Amino acid sequence: MERLKRVISEYQVTIDRLETGQEKVYRTSRSGEKEDISLQTADHYRRLLSHYAEIVARNDASPTKSKRKK
Repeated sequence: MERLKRVISEYQVTIDRLETGQEKVYRTSRSGEKEDISLQTADHYRRLLSHYAEIVARNDASPTKSKRKK
């Protein structure tokens, strides 16, 4: 779960960098031109971030379970 929390913070930084133009993501179209898809990529990361945050919240809300069965 700690790894997922780190991923969430890394994705937030990536989203901010893509939206401010500090990082760019391109794809090559069929005609060979490079298309800037930075905002679409930021949106994709934002959706992933939302799902991951739900998982962390659900895990934090559930009672702590013993990892070892007796």
